[in-house]
Amino acid sequence: MNFGKGVAKFERICLGSFAFWDCKKLKKATIERGVKNISDGMFCATALKKITIPGSVTKIGEDAFSYCQNLKKATLHEGVKKISKDAFSNTTLEEITIPSTVTKLGKNAFRWESTEKSSLKKVVIRSKNIKKWGTMVFGATRDDLVIYVPKSKKAEYEKILRSTNGLDFHAKIVGKKW
Repeated sequence: MNFGKGVAKFERICLGSFAFWDCKKLKKATIERGVKNISDGMFCATALKKITIPGSVTKIGEDAFSYCQNLKKATLHEGVKKISKDAFSNTTLEEITIPSTVTKLGKNAFRWESTEKSSLKKVVIRSKNIKKWGTMVFGATRDDLVIYVPKSKKAEYEKILRSTNGLDFHAKIVGKKW
């Protein structure tokens, strides 16, 4: 692990829960291929601006990136299967693509819990196999949020999203053929 100038590079299979919790100087992290799990709270409340999660990671733990107020971009590669409860809650993500390999989306995974609306403008859900949906996955959304889903799953996913995200869920849901 390299941790100089606010940069961390991870090559281990897994690091402990809340390993970098509230490290306000941690601005950049590189998660190398081979890492299998991002532990609960691992980067919670850090100053990360962007993160790339390789396909070797199958699970993103609870609160893994929550309260990263500077996190504008997260790239999730094919291979990620589970995005746990509150994994990216209370971040400033503007868009996110959920890979086709994801089967579980945890409660509040991308929710913004403020009086303001979420910063999310675009969500792409490529997975046709989401078996478990938590409540309030996106929560209170902007009026201009567009969620793209597989065309073959549009009716099913729209029903789930509208019934589990509360009254402040105003997203437009669009079916796309991948």
